[in-house]
Amino acid sequence: MIGAAVLVVLFIGAVVWWLVTRQNAPVINQANTNTVTQNADVVIINTVTNQAAVTNAAVTDEVALVRLANLFTERYGSYSTEASFKNITDLKVYMTKKMQVVSDSFVTAQKSQSSTGSFLATTTSALSTRVDALTAAKATISVSTQRRETGTNINGTNTYYQVLILDFAKEGGAWLIDNATWQAKGSL
Repeated sequence: MIGAAVLVVLFIGAVVWWLVTRQNAPVINQANTNTVTQNADVVIINTVTNQAAVTNAAVTDEVALVRLANLFTERYGSYSTEASFKNITDLKVYMTKKMQVVSDSFVTAQKSQSSTGSFLATTTSALSTRVDALTAAKATISVSTQRRETGTNINGTNTYYQVLILDFAKEGGAWLIDNATWQAKGSL
């Protein structure tokens, strides 16, 4: 488990390093003339399409989505009966209006259930993240997690694995969570 976390951190570090070093790549302009201009820092090739810029934008979106997915998952899946669903309400800034309505309904329904006075806490750690689909306006990401429950009704600690599927929508230039679905416990 620690090895998987180290691999994820190394992978993210390698992607960030690659992105930083790619900033010195030639600038490609989409204009349709046949001239080439060169100086010490920039090469502009006017007959080539803008493919490199599109590829870099997709990689940047993917890195941003993976970071947001990990942050959201760990906070969304970690809660305590004493925190009154603050884990969900604090994340509303990362949600579409549709997801905010669903979350508000969930919190209201859970608060209206009678409280038994028992304590329950769950801590969620993201283990690995996979981009299942990515377009200019939508994305689906699967986050594999390890979750630990402790509480007055649990003898010790209950540890299990669970996947959270996140659907993203791009609104106003920002990626927001449009849906979050926990898969069955034990699924990875």
